Amino acid sequence: MARALSILSLLLIGCPKPADDTAPDSGDSAPEARCPADELTMDTFRVDPDGALTQIHSSVAWDGEAAWVAYALPEAASANFDIQATRISTDGEVLVAPFRLDGGEGHNETYPRVAVSGERVVVAWQADNGTGADNMDLPLRGFDMDGTGLDAAPTVVEPLIGGSAQTGNGWMPSLVADPSGGFALGAAWALDSVQTFQAVAVELDAAGAVVEADAPDIDGDESHYYPSIAVGPAGERLLAWEAWTSTGGTEIQLSLDGVLSSFSGHDDAGLPFVSWERAADGVPYLVWYSVNGSEYDIELVGGDIAGEPAAATLGGAGSLDHTPIIAAGERGVVVAWMRNLSGLSNELVLQAVRLDGDSWTLGDELVLETETAVAPYLPGLTWVCDDAWLVTWVEGANPDYYVNARFVRFEGFGS
Repeated sequence: MARALSILSLLLIGCPKPADDTAPDSGDSAPEARCPADELTMDTFRVDPDGALTQIHSSVAWDGEAAWVAYALPEAASANFDIQATRISTDGEVLVAPFRLDGGEGHNETYPRVAVSGERVVVAWQADNGTGADNMDLPLRGFDMDGTGLDAAPTVVEPLIGGSAQTGNGWMPSLVADPSGGFALGAAWALDSVQTFQAVAVELDAAGAVVEADAPDIDGDESHYYPSIAVGPAGERLLAWEAWTSTGGTEIQLSLDGVLSSFSGHDDAGLPFVSWERAADGVPYLVWYSVNGSEYDIELVGGDIAGEPAAATLGGAGSLDHTPIIAAGERGVVVAWMRNLSGLSNELVLQAVRLDGDSWTLGDELVLETETAVAPYLPGLTWVCDDAWLVTWVEGANPDYYVNARFVRFEGFGS
């Protein structure tokens, strides 16, 4: 049965302030062995047409031949949500039937992030285990390409920071493939040493086991939210996050292999997302939204991201553009974001962008044609190959939300 979501919970998801079911998506997948761009359906399709409604929080990754989509949907006879995953073909047909990731009865599981590295799929998510203090867990689970779990149950990530394992109070995961064959996880943990949420980068092996973890900028006077992680072609580590400062303002902060930098908005800044071009000499990109008086802008930087990056502003004049995500191809990126129409109703906008030196090439905005207004949940986005990307989003009338998907091509971008 579909479940009604409160107006407040939806507004928190779509707006800059933190809610326990909002976090950046990865948008990254493994490089393709063969490019099936000419085989892609250009029609919108439902990811799980037979599943329970109130499907929310979609994430997508391309494995070279097909797409993995993870999402949350209601748990039977409960007020909680479960995480499911499925594998979808180039024509929108199901290759691996939707299956539950089995995070535990009584856990409210939201915000899955999926990534593919080689022949392995890993899904990470956040889970309220209902225990009170330290109740937010960050589980993950690895799978083979046929959906067979590598372990019998998910593993809760408890990174070792400053000699102390961080138990509980982890949320807002971001997950990407690592060129070395493993994965990289970004998330926020309330560190024992400072008792505030701090951005943490975690290196995972091919099965999703923790190798090491690092909190690049521990600052007890700040709280960090919405971490987003990317890994460069030579193994460079880029972690960005939204920092709530002691003065009450927000700014975007990042660490590139330990080099720290920050960006401010006009009146406020939030929801950062990073991605790195796949080419050997590819460059990183960072996108976020900025409150500018009565409008919200989409801010984009690229290139020398920890030094003097090139900058561009996307979005429509006078529009409320928010909740951006970005996914890089070999060359260039696609940025997707919400444009508020009224209340909880949005349209989904996509734009291809490429940086050559300090010069931007901006494609035209594409406002995606949808069946209903788009709900204010972060979309999923991944590069497929050549000039093709795959985007997922949530639409439908509250509470009957469902996840839709569509392949989109941007001539002159991607390769």
